Amino acid sequence: FSLKEGEISPILHSMFGWHIIKVTSVHKISEHDLQELNKKISQSIKKKKATDLLLAEIEIINDKINHGTSIKEIAELYNLPIKTITTDISGYNLSGKKVSISEANPNSIILTGFSSQLNQTSNFIDNEDYFFSVRVIKIDQAREKTFDESKQELVDEWQNNFKSKKLSKLTQEILIKLKSGIDIQNIDGVLLKPNQVVYRNSVASIDNPGQNYPSNLVNEIFNLKKGEISKNYYDEQNPSEQKMLIAVVKDIKNPEQVSTVDLKATQEKLSNNNTESLKNQLITYLTNKYSVKINRKLIENIE
Repeated sequence: FSLKEGEISPILHSMFGWHIIKVTSVHKISEHDLQELNKKISQSIKKKKATDLLLAEIEIINDKINHGTSIKEIAELYNLPIKTITTDISGYNLSGKKVSISEANPNSIILTGFSSQLNQTSNFIDNEDYFFSVRVIKIDQAREKTFDESKQELVDEWQNNFKSKKLSKLTQEILIKLKSGIDIQNIDGVLLKPNQVVYRNSVASIDNPGQNYPSNLVNEIFNLKKGEISKNYYDEQNPSEQKMLIAVVKDIKNPEQVSTVDLKATQEKLSNNNTESLKNQLITYLTNKYSVKINRKLIENIE
């Protein structure tokens, strides 16, 4: 925008490469465009002034709160609504029902309440498109759960602990059997996935889509020799299913056996990580070593 019509810029460098800009024509703004621009600027200034006035008024209100003015007096002075709700930190009332708060982003209101002391009015806080203040007038003891609620929680916890212990024991037994060469195909609760191809990088093979194993398991697999067995690992992707994973290395592919698709994907990944750095170093080196000349005649012929 500092160039006049027909002028040419010096050499410019950006993330997209090297550039030279020539201004071939300058758009002359019309009277209509000026009027529209004037309206937008006027609206922007009015909005800025209104925001500044509001923030200044909020500072005055907060100063009054800090000097002991009650929230009721503030509400009467500025004609503000006051709402009273009973809620826990998750947004539920004593009956276990979700509290209805019509304002946007109600979690900020609730969290402010639980961060405030009893009978203390908070300052007004900006919450997206409105301001709010909170005063905690009562703190109830946590609602005691019913027998059925407590019973179900205890049963669920017991079942999860029981499953974890059984799963751990079963896994250890399977490891012993695998190392002893015993067939495990017919063991209840064991799912075999033969011919799984595992890659050191995160690129899944076309023949083996969706590979998503724990990183610790993958790292151990690449430290195992052919025929060796890994330790057991929790399935981190589906923790609720409580699965344990064990790998047996049946074969190790040589680089010549890697498919063209997988090789290309790996090369692209490495290229993304390393080439950009090398390219920047090369550009810096060439820029420092060689001067750049502009072919003015070539640029002047651009219409």
